[in-house]
Amino acid sequence: MSAYALSHRAPAQAKEKKIPIEYRVQPGDSLSKIASKFKTTVEDLKQVNGLKTDLIHPEQWLWIYAVGRSQRGQPKTAHGAKATVSAQAQKAREAHAKAKAHPSDKDAQAQAAKSKHPAYLDQLSSWLTYTPISYARSKDGQGAPLALFDPGDRRAPWMEVAVEEAKKWAGKDESEITDTSNYHEFINDGLKSLVGTSNAWCAAFVNYCLQVVGYKKWHTPMRARAIKEDGNFVKIDKPVYGAIALIGTHHVTFVYGQEKSSKYAICLGGNQKDQINFCSFHEATTFYVPIAYLQFAKKEIESSKSMAEFTPKELNDKFGTHIKEKIKESTK
Repeated sequence: MSAYALSHRAPAQAKEKKIPIEYRVQPGDSLSKIASKFKTTVEDLKQVNGLKTDLIHPEQWLWIYAVGRSQRGQPKTAHGAKATVSAQAQKAREAHAKAKAHPSDKDAQAQAAKSKHPAYLDQLSSWLTYTPISYARSKDGQGAPLALFDPGDRRAPWMEVAVEEAKKWAGKDESEITDTSNYHEFINDGLKSLVGTSNAWCAAFVNYCLQVVGYKKWHTPMRARAIKEDGNFVKIDKPVYGAIALIGTHHVTFVYGQEKSSKYAICLGGNQKDQINFCSFHEATTFYVPIAYLQFAKKEIESSKSMAEFTPKELNDKFGTHIKEKIKESTK
């Protein structure tokens, strides 16, 4: 259960009063299910969180037992991690500034090329709350992993990153996003902008979200179809929350839910009409997960749980995203 208590101890004069907690909505949750789980009411949840309808979505934060509307943004940073990455960001800024000031200095250019993009490191420092993926190997520590697991029971942790990016850039297009969140530079794939038909960024967005929470990006991470050939990702038979959907061979995006009417997957991704938004895709689609997440995905499939149902419009409306129509979209 993703919930955080504000205090470990209730005041002496209010021993019977429940301690307010903040809860992260899970796939398949509804207000009625959450109310039942925490022995409260739907009306109380709506009032405390300022909800006008019953619509909630995975990765949304809700207050329970009062306090007030949830304003949680990015998760708390792990102890010590922020300082380490911030120092790396400062060094990267210095390297990039030197390269810019001395364009003919080959050593300066090489050092800047080796450095992560400063803006990426600044973003990463605010996200470092996760433990990198661990692998259990044979006794001699050699060979392929015997068991693959994500420490803890977080369901598709990269989805929290994707949702926060969707909130941050709601309604904005790639010409605005690229100035401070060039996902190509964040994953160091060699492309310098999100804008243009040669700079499709759906795969860069997916790999960025995976990378932030400790999962490996695939080789040639700017190419959607490259996921098919990478041994760190495996194909699964059915979509599950957080799976990577490969649309044909030209577009990748994250599975978020399913359409109420058609039951096709609703996906959250980048470079969808030049934005980060929710779309459904009705063409040939295959689904992948990181190999380190495979056992969790198998349990999801075996449980036969239905994914949460929405329409793309109601999700985009809730996030404040107005879909911009395009004649032709650049995907890879």
